[in-house]
Amino acid sequence: MTKAWLLAAGVMLLGIPAFLAALAFGSYWVTLTPWFLVPFATAIVASSSAPRRQFNVGLLTFVPCGLVLFVTAEIASRYGLADSLDLTGTLVAFASSLPIVAASSAAGAFLGQQISRAISDRERR
Repeated sequence: MTKAWLLAAGVMLLGIPAFLAALAFGSYWVTLTPWFLVPFATAIVASSSAPRRQFNVGLLTFVPCGLVLFVTAEIASRYGLADSLDLTGTLVAFASSLPIVAASSAAGAFLGQQISRAISDRERR
């Protein structure tokens, strides 16, 4: 289980530069792409590498992903990489996007669980 969380944390940390680049150079829709793809990829990695309860492990990655993306957006806002939102504006953006981030993590967790099952079925043959 620790291996799954460490791999997921690595994917999450790799997603931060993509999110910062999207904030600095992209439009609104370009910025949203990493906001939802990072939790999706993190959930795939976590659920496919978890030894048991793959879907639950993948689904629960939305909490740290959401917090990391929130902190990254707040830091980018403070240093001028993004629109200058105050803390309340960033919290509202975080709270309004959290259900979509959770849905993205759920889709990634389902896909990761299916990948894990396919690999284990292939190994049994």
